[in-house]
Amino acid sequence: MSLKPVKLFGILLFVLAVGFQSCYYDKYEDLHPNGCDTSSITYAAHIKPIMDEQCGGCHNSSYNQQPLLTTYDECKSAVEAGSVVDRIERPENDPSIMPPSGKMNQCRISFIKVWKSQGFKQ
Repeated sequence: MSLKPVKLFGILLFVLAVGFQSCYYDKYEDLHPNGCDTSSITYAAHIKPIMDEQCGGCHNSSYNQQPLLTTYDECKSAVEAGSVVDRIERPENDPSIMPPSGKMNQCRISFIKVWKSQGFKQ
């Protein structure tokens, strides 16, 4: 029996194991277990993860769903204009609610509103 197939199988198994370990899906609540602390909201720590998870799939330059929500400036402009808060605060049964998968939890909505009231900290 040749060792080549066994060696190749071992390498393949190793690559698959490492590959699966590095691919995971972060949930905002898991990354921020302290709950809904709105004392100091920043784009990097609070808003970007929400936008990436809840909005980034469509509101990006590839899909081109307006407003774009992938950078600080794009998110700031959209929140400042009122379009983001308007759409995320609509009733669950409103066909225009964002994200279309269902209403964002209240903590995330609060983060976005407080980010605006605190002056759009980066």
